[in-house]
Amino acid sequence: IIREFTEAPGMSRRRLRRCLRRAHSELLGQRAGRHLKVSAVIAVTDYRKLRYCHVGNSRLYWIRNARILERTYDQSLTQNLVEKDRISLDEAACHEERNNLYSFLGDRGKPQIQVSRKKKLEAGDLIVQLTKGAWEQCGERQFLEIVNNSGEIQDILNETEDHILKEQSEKSID
Repeated sequence: IIREFTEAPGMSRRRLRRCLRRAHSELLGQRAGRHLKVSAVIAVTDYRKLRYCHVGNSRLYWIRNARILERTYDQSLTQNLVEKDRISLDEAACHEERNNLYSFLGDRGKPQIQVSRKKKLEAGDLIVQLTKGAWEQCGERQFLEIVNNSGEIQDILNETEDHILKEQSEKSID
């Protein structure tokens, strides 16, 4: 993805889709009998505008003034249950089907790449990308509390890591 983007950077929907499709093709070519599953988030900004795309279950959060303005949604069976109000968002983080993705890079089919419209940024906006291992262990309320109580980016990273790691004595952390 990085190689494809740096060869021809841009914010167009077409360009970002092309980066993820190229990565998908390379994964299919390199799998050598293994089933590779890759989630990805790309965020591109010129410091005035933002466009992001994703596939799988890694997440992007766009935070402004202590609120989550937008976030990506997992492409999983569990997310479908959340959307149908069968389980809560907090329950989704530990639901047994949370890793059952219906779209990801390396899938035998064509991944369902989600691309945002261009978004206007404001001073102080925070764009955060979290892997499944991070957002499963640090819920949105807890993460917002960490963001709101931390002054610097490094503080947010350290506090989030501390929150996740303190759980490892009680349960297995992915």
